[in-house]
Amino acid sequence: MIEKPILKIGDTIKAEFENFLGQMIVVTGVVRRIDSSSTIVGNDITDGVSFFVSIDEILEINHESILSGSVLNSLKEVS
Repeated sequence: MIEKPILKIGDTIKAEFENFLGQMIVVTGVVRRIDSSSTIVGNDITDGVSFFVSIDEILEINHESILSGSVLNSLKEVS
């Protein structure tokens, strides 16, 4: 089981999520608000546009991968 990462306001995150059109989006931004134990609101670093992501969609926190090495290697092999 993968533990949930601990986030703070101001952390930089990278997340991947599916938008309402079914497109996979990767966004890098700053945590602006933590709505619940699983919902994060951030602002895109480039455009400042707000986004909402689930904690399960976060790939990196402060430029460090939150996935274990074996999981990350498996994902690279699949893609």
